[in-house]
Amino acid sequence: MEIDVKGRLPRLIRWNLDPGQALRFISVIAWSIFLFCSASLYGQKEELIKEISLAVEKINTDSTYTVKILDNDYFNKKSGEAPDGGQELSGYYKKGQIKKVVKTFGISCGHTIEQFYYENEQLIFVFVKQEVFPNASDSSRLDYTKLETKYEARYYFTKGKLIKAKTSGKEAFPNKHVSNRQKELMVMSKYYLQELENSAK
Repeated sequence: MEIDVKGRLPRLIRWNLDPGQALRFISVIAWSIFLFCSASLYGQKEELIKEISLAVEKINTDSTYTVKILDNDYFNKKSGEAPDGGQELSGYYKKGQIKKVVKTFGISCGHTIEQFYYENEQLIFVFVKQEVFPNASDSSRLDYTKLETKYEARYYFTKGKLIKAKTSGKEAFPNKHVSNRQKELMVMSKYYLQELENSAK
């Protein structure tokens, strides 16, 4: 391939392509390069997700944590308000480093659990599950002896950025004011960590 000094279209001397054919050839090459790069980036992302999943599994199977728990009374005294089903915030530490934060929050019709996972004190994964009390057999009231999962979400982070989200079901308690899920989860993570830290002072 040869490009003339005036910047005109490349000439494929060996194949004697006219300018139209040369342009189509270049388009095919450019598209092929784009597909190759996209496949490479996808592979890198999937590898990151596998690494995050393994780190989360390791955190969940460890039983040697120091656990700090802020119960419903703590939040009630702080804000003067408490949800119907109570709330609790737990921090799991190893050698002084945070590894996991769990927030549970119950209301009259259901229950939410949020789990935040950390590696080197950086957020790597968030799991959210929303459950509701189903209607009793006569449908006139809720059956408080059972919980049904309505929504689950898994969020994968690297270097403070959300790289993948997996959701199933429909949110039972949607927050209509949220427009940026990455920002929302990062803000929640920061708030929970500060709450756990400040409670020791």
